[in-house]
Amino acid sequence: MNDDVGATQAVAWLLLDRARVPALLEPRVIELGLVPLRSDEIDSLSVSGSGGSRTDEELLASLVALGLSASEIARRLHVSRRTAYRRIERLKNTNEKGIRP
Repeated sequence: MNDDVGATQAVAWLLLDRARVPALLEPRVIELGLVPLRSDEIDSLSVSGSGGSRTDEELLASLVALGLSASEIARRLHVSRRTAYRRIERLKNTNEKGIRP
């Protein structure tokens, strides 16, 4: 791999404290806000079907950071697995371009 590897080429994701990111990987860091949620908080959050609001993207990023599969994310967001997968890819592509959700 080289320093130009993007999110769409990644074969794995590494979650580290910002202070522990090796200098070699620093150019590829994607900024995320990670908020720990209890299971009752996740289940009580609802996401409207076609929205792309900041709240939706933050929730999606939190679920991705928890390591949930697209199927599990779909169940929790009450959307199809394909919709969850597309939203995850859109979030990765948005962050790859340096645009914050």
